[in-house]
Amino acid sequence: MGQKTAHCNLLVEGWIQILWACGEPGRVGIWDPLTKAAPIRQIAPPNPLDGVALLRFLLAVRRCKPSLTD
Repeated sequence: MGQKTAHCNLLVEGWIQILWACGEPGRVGIWDPLTKAAPIRQIAPPNPLDGVALLRFLLAVRRCKPSLTD
């Protein structure tokens, strides 16, 4: 019998913990901080080192595709 596999799209499903500009916590995927950064106040994971790693990851992704609106 076939196995069921879970599908998770890290680009759009919320897994990065953030604070919105209004102060409310939220979760976003990879795409939102790269294309709609204005309403995001900060990346806010529970561990500050995770925040540094996520920021470096997002910067690396951003460098791979300079024009995200294409």
